[in-house]
Amino acid sequence: MNNNALKKKLSDRLLWYFGLSESPVKKVLYIDEEEWWYIERWIDWGLKNYLSRLAKTHPDLTRHDLHICCLLRLKLSRSYIAALMGVSTSSVSTCKFRIKKKIIIQNPAIGFEDVTLESYLFNF
Repeated sequence: MNNNALKKKLSDRLLWYFGLSESPVKKVLYIDEEEWWYIERWIDWGLKNYLSRLAKTHPDLTRHDLHICCLLRLKLSRSYIAALMGVSTSSVSTCKFRIKKKIIIQNPAIGFEDVTLESYLFNF
């Protein structure tokens, strides 16, 4: 598949996920493992290997942590992330806390007192 076809397919899927598509297909209730494959590629393509860089810089982050980071990077709300992941909002909050803790342990110089996880991920 060439880059333009991949770009089109991935952007169509994300628009469908977020309910922005004109498609008559019902909006997705949650993202399954098969669909993450497309999102991961779209994020890496669109954000200059974002996931690869994040995983390399913070090797303790699990695949699930990286998925949460992707959705946070896209500036989705905690409640929307919960809906897409099929979990509660408190689970998303707990996961965000654990991700932040893992990042601080690996790089204590970041200083999360002054910066939120979301802003760190956005500027990463």
